[in-house]
Amino acid sequence: MAERLTGECEDGDARACSILGVMYERGTGRMHRPDMAAHLYRRACQGGNLPSCVHLGRLMEQGLGAPRDAAAAEMTYELACHGGEAEGCAGLGRLLLLRGELRRGAMVSRRACREGAGEGCFAMASLHRQGASSARSADRARHYDVRACGLGVERACARATTPIGAHPSDARFGYERSSSRATAPQ
Repeated sequence: MAERLTGECEDGDARACSILGVMYERGTGRMHRPDMAAHLYRRACQGGNLPSCVHLGRLMEQGLGAPRDAAAAEMTYELACHGGEAEGCAGLGRLLLLRGELRRGAMVSRRACREGAGEGCFAMASLHRQGASSARSADRARHYDVRACGLGVERACARATTPIGAHPSDARFGYERSSSRATAPQ
């Protein structure tokens, strides 16, 4: 299978490059090479395969198989997001929020959630939990946690039934971010 996909990728099939990238990233058939995965995702992304752009952005964000480069990851996520890939919007929203761009990060995360990306819903729940000084914010946080849970974000499932302020991730925005105080967007 890998030989066939390699040939198809070399012939310009972006989907084949993407599948190979997944195989190299996950180590399918003892092929674990994150550097090769990043190369194949880049090739697939350049060929218009938007999920590969998301994979490439994640590898660049984490420094796996490619140099850690938040700016390049952001551009790659943005390309995927503008192309209609919800997970790209979730990645872009996360980076914006981590950088402290709360308004734009919330807008992009909300879009990601609306389009079915659970991580976007999780980010929105985190924003509302941090600014949850009113019942409306608490209700919105719970709404987004329930939606994120339904979309497969397991850490949102526990929060969906936990009072605001009682879950450990409430103090950390669900993941590390800059020190600016979040306020609950509408």
